[in-house]
Amino acid sequence: MNRPIVKILKDSKMYKYRVVILYLMTLSLLMGGCKLFTTEPTLEEEYAAQINSGWNAYTLKDYAGALEKFRGAQDLDSLSPAAYVGLGWTLMKMDSLQQAEAVFSGYVKISDSSASIFAGWAFLLNAQKQYSSSNDKVDLAVKMDANWIFNFELLTANSLHILKAENFYMLGDFPRSQAEVQIVNPEFSADLNTPQGLAKLAAEIESLRNQSSMILVKHRAPLRSSSK
Repeated sequence: MNRPIVKILKDSKMYKYRVVILYLMTLSLLMGGCKLFTTEPTLEEEYAAQINSGWNAYTLKDYAGALEKFRGAQDLDSLSPAAYVGLGWTLMKMDSLQQAEAVFSGYVKISDSSASIFAGWAFLLNAQKQYSSSNDKVDLAVKMDANWIFNFELLTANSLHILKAENFYMLGDFPRSQAEVQIVNPEFSADLNTPQGLAKLAAEIESLRNQSSMILVKHRAPLRSSSK
């Protein structure tokens, strides 16, 4: 059955009208409506991006840049530990020990949930010749994470035992110093009743320390016994 010419024309106009509407809607989406398909980064995503950028700068030895990123992360979230870890370790690399200690101690007032905070604090206290306090922080770090790893300095839980061995040596507690060395190197032994044995222990600690990339700050005391 043939359709009336008027009906055909009306249908044709309606079809063209619909095509135009569809075209305009598509153009609107392309030009101004693309936000429908994108989302703004969440606070967590922004925080993670700042932290990642900070560590990237840190590994490139751009400590000023790292500091800026970690502070930016801290502004976004003042409670999460990652920014404090980054700030503290970066300030240590910049030899700003008092500022680094303020960061570590400041976070501990908020939470004690980060082994890397206490590990960094232990290295810092060693550099400040506060050997007993350094050992206390080592114990806290190892208690929190016996398998602690800090990839940005290639440090592990063994590095903390070496640090503790150094601290005990500097305190004149040679048996406990050797005990910490033997955690890392069970085959090591020295006669601690002789100057030669003490020198051997000191040399082993220095060797292990160098292997563990433990030179974190510019000013470190030479390894020698102390009555402190």
